[in-house]
Amino acid sequence: MDSVTLAELVRRSSLSAVEIVVVSRDPEFYSAEVVDGGKPLMVFDGQKPLLTRSLGAMKRALKDVRSRRVALRHVSAFDEMIGMPSVESGAVLEIPIAL
Repeated sequence: MDSVTLAELVRRSSLSAVEIVVVSRDPEFYSAEVVDGGKPLMVFDGQKPLLTRSLGAMKRALKDVRSRRVALRHVSAFDEMIGMPSVESGAVLEIPIAL
């Protein structure tokens, strides 16, 4: 997956609002992606991916980004946890949120 730095994202969003997806990676971690022309870009904070331990912390990190749509995406691993095959499309929950 391609990437964009948080500073570059703030600059880009000042020209045109962006679409952001906050991804729940684990019960303890959140990362951010930007959809650019239908293609996801991972948001980096300097040299490493932007990761936070709470949704509130992620919202604070993205506070300067002008967005047209923000969503929270959670991918459930429940099927895998009980020994069933993973269902890629059916195990995703995505809801709109506000920054």
